[in-house]
Amino acid sequence: MSTHGELEGLVVLSNLFSGLDRDFELSADADIKQDHSKIAMVRIDKIGDLVVTLPSDQLFFETKTSVTWIISQGLSTICKRAVPQRAFFELNPLSPFNSALKLYTFIRKNNFDKVIFFYGPFWVAFVLWLSGPEVVLRKSQWWSFLLFKNGLRQKRSQPQKHELEYNIDLVTYANKIWSRIKSKNETLPQNEILIKVNPSDQGGALSRDLSGLRLQPIPARQWLEQLGLQTQNYFIVHPGMRGSALNWTIDNYIKTISELKKSQPVIVTGTGNDSLWLNPIEKKFHADPNVIVLKDKLNLDELLYMLKNSYSVLAPSTGVAHLAAAVGARLVALYPERVAQSATRWRPLGRPNYVRVLTSPAEGLLTVQVDEVVKQMRNGD
Repeated sequence: MSTHGELEGLVVLSNLFSGLDRDFELSADADIKQDHSKIAMVRIDKIGDLVVTLPSDQLFFETKTSVTWIISQGLSTICKRAVPQRAFFELNPLSPFNSALKLYTFIRKNNFDKVIFFYGPFWVAFVLWLSGPEVVLRKSQWWSFLLFKNGLRQKRSQPQKHELEYNIDLVTYANKIWSRIKSKNETLPQNEILIKVNPSDQGGALSRDLSGLRLQPIPARQWLEQLGLQTQNYFIVHPGMRGSALNWTIDNYIKTISELKKSQPVIVTGTGNDSLWLNPIEKKFHADPNVIVLKDKLNLDELLYMLKNSYSVLAPSTGVAHLAAAVGARLVALYPERVAQSATRWRPLGRPNYVRVLTSPAEGLLTVQVDEVVKQMRNGD
């Protein structure tokens, strides 16, 4: 949206809320606990972005603080399957006026003290400003300087850290601003998926240990049985993406599938948005019983279960790579060496030695060889 359009939207929203009563009946589905302090943490974004942001709330785990995540509609499964589970409230970013009213009502009715705004459209920020809680955010857009006093300048376009580290920095900054929120320990709690990245093989060093998000899929063995599959006896290849980074060539994915299927079945996942990659693969292997293309066939719960129970997963820099790491799957992730898209900032955070990041400076990631990918997919540990 242009600056002029944003200003017009501000006027319309202001008029919309000017007559809204504070005690407007709440019709939202979030259950907010009455704790010492309430914080809303906002990330209206895609799957991978949410996965690398949710763990930033660990700072508050040992406090009397109630945290609720405000997320994009359709991503509630991630909060439900997270360990521990997260309270959430969904907004539809494609329906800004209805969602704005819903958000305003939700914030006011539940008396949130504070908000940490990681990312979202302008109208979300404006509603937060209008509804009154203390907001801390990353200062970048013009409106972040105009509307909010407390913010942190971060140059994420020239990444020196992982995205989760940037998010933790913002939470830590907010915690210092809100001095009455006391954490027993400002370091991340130890847990079973604490990782330390080895710069030699993980796509870039991180400046501190990070505890990535852990997801626990619901048990659903029948999904495998319906496809004639067994646990740990199939590969998953997810070739598509939303265009946020460079991807491997379709030809290389086809060559990789051709090799992998010689030893185990290959499941190819994706949605209609991935048709550029899926259609040629489907055409190539339509009569092959060892290649199953599940285009628009899996919901998020089914996908998580399939990822967790696979032998290994291949994906580019996309949300599925982050989901695979979060469920503890073996993962081969393909990343460009472009600065803003690099593995330094965006690599998936998973179990030690289970995530392998292969990088390339070339368009189409051409220096990533099929033989190397196949080797990493088959070798597992």
